[in-house]
Amino acid sequence: MATVRQKLACTETMGMWFLEIGKIPTCEEYKATNPVPLRISQIKNIFGNWNRMMRLIETAQPVIWEELNNPKPKAAIPKVAAKPAKVAVEAK
Repeated sequence: MATVRQKLACTETMGMWFLEIGKIPTCEEYKATNPVPLRISQIKNIFGNWNRMMRLIETAQPVIWEELNNPKPKAAIPKVAAKPAKVAVEAK
């Protein structure tokens, strides 16, 4: 059984890794990914199961959780107005 301090450290590590990859993977996706910060066996040892870890990330790391679930929209590229074409004026 892991201590509260160990669980909080792991939630921070996992939350930051989720931010790096840009999404929250499922347990199966996580197992298939390499390299990962914690092996799935370590996660099960510390938290008991994947869903319990996710709930603890949600409660212990609310800023990270909010950023993962509500990503900031990418800044829109401002459109540059087309310059009017120069009209040649004939001299008389």
